Amino acid sequence: MFGDLLSSRWFQGGLAFFVLVVGGSLLYSWHTLRTTESDMERHDRLLGQQKQKETRTAEEVNVPTATESPGLVNTPDENTDTQMPDTTEALPNETEFADIADAFLPDDMFPEEAPAEDVVVSRFGLGPYPETPKEWNFLPNHWETYETIAEELLTRVTIKMYNEGIRSKYGSVGVSPTGQVIALERGSVLVEYEIDENGEKKIWSTLVHPDDLSPGMYTRFSDIPSDLKIVTADEIGFDAYEYLGLSK
Repeated sequence: MFGDLLSSRWFQGGLAFFVLVVGGSLLYSWHTLRTTESDMERHDRLLGQQKQKETRTAEEVNVPTATESPGLVNTPDENTDTQMPDTTEALPNETEFADIADAFLPDDMFPEEAPAEDVVVSRFGLGPYPETPKEWNFLPNHWETYETIAEELLTRVTIKMYNEGIRSKYGSVGVSPTGQVIALERGSVLVEYEIDENGEKKIWSTLVHPDDLSPGMYTRFSDIPSDLKIVTADEIGFDAYEYLGLSK
């Protein structure tokens, strides 16, 4: 039976294939090993030559010969003048250094300038509007509702008086078209009058706080209670522009 197995063609073919595979593997391994050793020897030889070249170059630079090449400065003797090189290498100026530094700075190193907010100014040429006290609950666009410069001046004057803490002492505040402010204090009555044919002052207009004088017709000075101070516009009036620090 064993003899039959040895005489089988399949067995003989398989055995021959096995021998070829094993022999090829051994031959490839031997070839690879020799190639690697050869490459290592060549690399070590080149590395040694490079080191020898660098050592020789360093010695030539550090040890000057009897005749130095132009541009080299030897260590001078005590009584020997030192010759400096004829040319010097140009150094970058400050602008070049700044350009180089800027090139490496991040973009967010310098913050961008915040955009300037639009300042709303008076359409009557009075400049920027003052801040209105929040407790007054004015509409945000109340400045745009004024039809005359006198109306805007009145609001500006009232705001300044409020900020100065003096608004409460006035019963009423008004501004004429010419910019004259009439601030009437409590306990006073503003009168406008004319002199009649008899030379008497005849009142044709009164302005007073309702709590200081009862409604009625007051045509003569004698009709007004003596506890009220009678004043005129010329006596108590002042210039709105001067008070607000504005130019006409």
